[in-house]
Amino acid sequence: MKTPLRILAGLAAALAVLGWSGCSTTPSAWHGTGLRVVVSFAPLYSFTKAVGGDDVEVVCLLTKDGPHDYDFSPNDVLPLRDADLFLVNGLNLDEFAASLRKTAGNPKLTTVEVAEEGISKDRWRPVSKEEVEAHGHAHGAYDPHAWLGPPEAELMVRRIEKALVAADAKNAAAYKQRADAYVTKLQALQEYGRGKFEKKQHRGFVAFHESLGYFARAFDLELVGSVQARPGIEADPVQLTRLAERCQEKGVHVITVEPQYPEDTAAQTLVRALKSKGLPDAVTVLIDPLETANPADLDADWYEKKMRQNIDALAEKLK
Repeated sequence: MKTPLRILAGLAAALAVLGWSGCSTTPSAWHGTGLRVVVSFAPLYSFTKAVGGDDVEVVCLLTKDGPHDYDFSPNDVLPLRDADLFLVNGLNLDEFAASLRKTAGNPKLTTVEVAEEGISKDRWRPVSKEEVEAHGHAHGAYDPHAWLGPPEAELMVRRIEKALVAADAKNAAAYKQRADAYVTKLQALQEYGRGKFEKKQHRGFVAFHESLGYFARAFDLELVGSVQARPGIEADPVQLTRLAERCQEKGVHVITVEPQYPEDTAAQTLVRALKSKGLPDAVTVLIDPLETANPADLDADWYEKKMRQNIDALAEKLK
């Protein structure tokens, strides 16, 4: 997580850039005539394009780096100056959005915290006491990674539909039609995953960081713990030893790793420890939390494709 001082310094730089360049000389981030929507990161891009279709133009702020690793750039402010909507996750994941909006100076801009507003609080996944004691928690009392549960993703899509309709009522029927179609796909994704995991006898696994709670809940899996204390911060030896003991007790042999981070991490150390403790099948599996993306790959179907890849990868390793 970037420090507030670093973000504030970046915002000061943005103000200088915007003040120097002026609206008339800075290239516009927008090229079409549809509703202008900025989203904080990749899943929201996919959801918004699925619902908005050709009636919206969408700019995704974060692709190479995810919200955990946000590093301010003055260019982040530019699309917000002329945007109609700013869609963020909420639940303390992308709190930098408030500063970006203020710096953009766009009085017509509406910000929507899609997960926080679209999902009722009783469905938010509380961070366990064990997680707090072992790791602390960067996002407060609730897990923000709601997009990784298809049932929660469905609610997020409905909140996006509502936001698009409020901003562009003339296309309300089209937004509803596309949202209905996409929700049907998400429901099929849920059934696909349940089918893949249905016959698994050992349903426990370890996440690389605390991101897969909603995913596990959606498919009736058991999230035993996480390797990293916080994104990008390796577990200390004491925490890793406790996690290895918990895995040994439960017979958990699958440790997830993420494409954003190097392969040689504490996850590999944990695998070696489990093998030495009588779990010879201990293995890592690549699961993408969808926090980053190749911009060229982003489209309305990106989320569904990536989630199916995750489901297939984990189902192959669980027994």
